[in-house]
Amino acid sequence: MLPRVDVTKMLTGVTQVGDEPVFDVSYAIALRNTSEAAAPNVQVTDDLAATFAPGAPGITVVSGPSIESGNASLTLATGGNRSTAPPRSAMLAGSDTMPPGTESRIGFTVRVRYESGASVPVGVDLNNSAISTTSVTPAGVVITRDESTDVDRLGCAAAGRR
Repeated sequence: MLPRVDVTKMLTGVTQVGDEPVFDVSYAIALRNTSEAAAPNVQVTDDLAATFAPGAPGITVVSGPSIESGNASLTLATGGNRSTAPPRSAMLAGSDTMPPGTESRIGFTVRVRYESGASVPVGVDLNNSAISTTSVTPAGVVITRDESTDVDRLGCAAAGRR
């Protein structure tokens, strides 16, 4: 039986910073091992540069990532293993195992700075997904991969599932 770590990502807040075209955008990512097998070397990544490509803003992490809740014992990436800037941010050390039925919620906020008000995309969907993987060894051959689904503030999937 293969492990399965489902990932969902939700937008939890957007705040304009002053009068400039600068926004703090907060997200939560939920990971859940929905299989009956232990999930080794769990990692979650997020490609924010692709999300915010329209308008080409500068993107910086202003808080997090931090583990907000859950019963999975996961280690956040640090030092040279952590990417805190786009294009793709590895949020975990990638060496922890999630037992069956465990979950974790990771929160973070990025600052998105557009050159001018005219460069802020209007009427454009800014699609964004987090990706979870499990692997044979840390950063090794991927066993399973899941791309996040859209959810609302309560963590409910677009189709109404929880």
